[in-house]
Amino acid sequence: MDGTRKSFSILSTLKGFFKKTTSAEAGKKTRDNTEKMVLGELEHIYLPPLKSAFAARVDTGAVVSSLDAADIKFSKTEKLVSFTVTNRETKEKHTFRKAVIRNTTITRVYENEVRPVVEMDVKLGGEKFKAEFTLADRRKFQYQMLVGRNILGGRAVVDVSVKNMLG
Repeated sequence: MDGTRKSFSILSTLKGFFKKTTSAEAGKKTRDNTEKMVLGELEHIYLPPLKSAFAARVDTGAVVSSLDAADIKFSKTEKLVSFTVTNRETKEKHTFRKAVIRNTTITRVYENEVRPVVEMDVKLGGEKFKAEFTLADRRKFQYQMLVGRNILGGRAVVDVSVKNMLG
């Protein structure tokens, strides 16, 4: 093979190797031969029995998802917690009573915050599952919910150049 053909062959191989993957291609198949959802930087997520979706920020840096909760009250043994979730957009409200799975420390710039972790029913896209959430006062934040790696891992890939890929 002469030098020109060899160079062309190498360039063709590299061009295929460095081909940009589109969002549609990213959602096709994973290592275990299953499909992953493609999520944008913002998505709508449901927390049954609430009927209205919450606008959620997808955060690949967050280990555990976080939920805006009010009126957080622990039982005397602190193994149960009750809290109210209100959708800011629709004003739909529900009070939950959940077991505290554990407490986790969230590292902040100025101080650390200890939050309870609970398991919630979730509907994202067409999939229903259970996921852990830290409970926090997120009134000062634009989004009531952060979707973290505990929901994303093995289930979704994120394309931060788009929003609301699931509708």
